[in-house]
Amino acid sequence: MIGQTGLFDEWRRVRVVPGLQGMVDGQETAIGYQEAVLARSERAAGAARKTVGGGRVGYLAAVEFDGAAPPLQPYFPVGKEFWKRPKNWSELLELVGWASNDQVPVRLNAPRGVVINYTCQRSKQRAFIHVLNYDRSNVASDSTIEISVRFPDDRVARKGTVQTPGSKGTQELALETNGAIARFRLPNVKTYSVVKIEW
Repeated sequence: MIGQTGLFDEWRRVRVVPGLQGMVDGQETAIGYQEAVLARSERAAGAARKTVGGGRVGYLAAVEFDGAAPPLQPYFPVGKEFWKRPKNWSELLELVGWASNDQVPVRLNAPRGVVINYTCQRSKQRAFIHVLNYDRSNVASDSTIEISVRFPDDRVARKGTVQTPGSKGTQELALETNGAIARFRLPNVKTYSVVKIEW
């Protein structure tokens, strides 16, 4: 949970009882409707962790922008200078790891500017990983991109393939398996690649 999660309903009205009451301690009180939203300049407090029932809840007061934020005004362009990871990204990453009990299904080790999206199709026993290079001017196509995937129900990967626009057909990946975890390296991501792992 981040910031004011659960404090408003779908019409942006303050809930009488917070939607996630009891799941997080120290959450800031919600402010009612504002015709002109005011700037918030306070620094985010540290992460909070709480065990609730059989689960875990992680809370971060805010995602901090890394740098000088644009001046508050009705409209302003969102240029590429604003597309970067937050200042407290490592704190957020640690919190997600703790809340998931270190069972995050996919992990990425790559240069800054490379991102992934993971989709699992249990019924078809396969997973897709979309890999996107947002910073191709600074990330060389031969940079090492390492991905590890944890499969549901302790399944073991049997095959991995990758498709990249501009390359010839589908390429098979060399998978290193350790129980339900498969690791592989992905070369030549100039802009975009799609990985398919089957188990």
